[in-house]
Amino acid sequence: MATLALIWSSVGLVLTLIACTPFLGSLNWLVMPINGVGVVASAIAWALAHPNHRQGAVTALAISGSALLLSAVRLFAGCGIL
Repeated sequence: MATLALIWSSVGLVLTLIACTPFLGSLNWLVMPINGVGVVASAIAWALAHPNHRQGAVTALAISGSALLLSAVRLFAGCGIL
């Protein structure tokens, strides 16, 4: 589960970075739900993992959370349009 969350989070981060390109800011509206699913999947993976094997889920949670925050800041800076 942690591997799937890590892959999902990495894809979300790449899409977020693409959405930060000028004139592609509206792509953030599509990327934010992807990153939200990544946060939820990472939290579930963290909860189900053995305490000694949680580093993948924590990494995925950090990636998804930062990508979600970056998308939200980008939308706020562009007034939700750019």
